[in-house]
Amino acid sequence: MNGEIRSIRGIVLRTTESGAGGRRISVFTEETGISGFFLSRGLISRYGAGGLLPLCRVRITAAVSHQTAVVTQYEGQPLFDMLNITYEELRQWSYLIEIVQLFFPEGERDSHVYSILCRAAETAAVKNPSVTAFTAVVQILCAAGYDPSGKETAREMALSEEAHSLICALVCYSWTGAPAMTIHSDVFRESALFLDRFLEKVCDVKLRTSGAFSI
Repeated sequence: MNGEIRSIRGIVLRTTESGAGGRRISVFTEETGISGFFLSRGLISRYGAGGLLPLCRVRITAAVSHQTAVVTQYEGQPLFDMLNITYEELRQWSYLIEIVQLFFPEGERDSHVYSILCRAAETAAVKNPSVTAFTAVVQILCAAGYDPSGKETAREMALSEEAHSLICALVCYSWTGAPAMTIHSDVFRESALFLDRFLEKVCDVKLRTSGAFSI
């Protein structure tokens, strides 16, 4: 097998089927941000597919060349149970993944985004998955240079004081040891609708998963 052998750690974003029963995975790695890898059918049979679910932490050994990155072995660790969440929650985590893939090109390293993804997935195991995913979306937008907590933006888009306070709190949320927040459903829904509008008006993007948090 040609290519430089590398050991890589990352968070799985997406898994898609590839030829001859293999799969391609998109991983946000510590070293190079979003990177794509091919896994053969035999390799998946040997190591199992459970560690390839979205938001799993993976450790990969791959043969990397200019054209391809072929996995030779891997170990996956689910950080929370993606198979035991609702369809609505699954769409919300897909919203987060779509944000990451839109704003961070392949090969662009960002250790802060990697940290947010890891902490969000770990937090979802013990706290509300919807609020956790939404918090990660807000923080990743800030990391991409689009801060939704600005007072002028809130005023122009008629965001209530309560919803604006929530967005500001989520921007500053520290993940580790942060106290629990009480969030009213109407405030959360308003904040979610605002974020959809913010993405369209300020970021000039329309997500396939738009509306996932405002149900």
